[in-house]
Amino acid sequence: MLIVVSPSMGDDIAQFEAVPMPEMPGFFRIPEQENGDCHYLGKDGCTIHDHAPAMCQFFSCIGAVRGLTPKKAAEGIANNRLAPAVLKRGRDLLREQMAFRSKKRRTG
Repeated sequence: MLIVVSPSMGDDIAQFEAVPMPEMPGFFRIPEQENGDCHYLGKDGCTIHDHAPAMCQFFSCIGAVRGLTPKKAAEGIANNRLAPAVLKRGRDLLREQMAFRSKKRRTG
């Protein structure tokens, strides 16, 4: 999972363990874990969510899992295109959103 950070995107590079990208001067990348996940991705989601890179702030865990069948989720994880923590967080947020909407409809 390539996460790019740059002052030009509003990121404070000093907040991250970032590696320069020689092919893109002024841009840095967040190192990856052995499995390809972001260095800052823990089992329950992003460990630096309160000061995540701009690129991550625009990412939607809900959008990543909405309409995803169990088979497609398993394939995404197996092919290293979907981090299990992102899947879990997206599903949790989607459940919360659905519960909120259901409660709102009942209470009017």
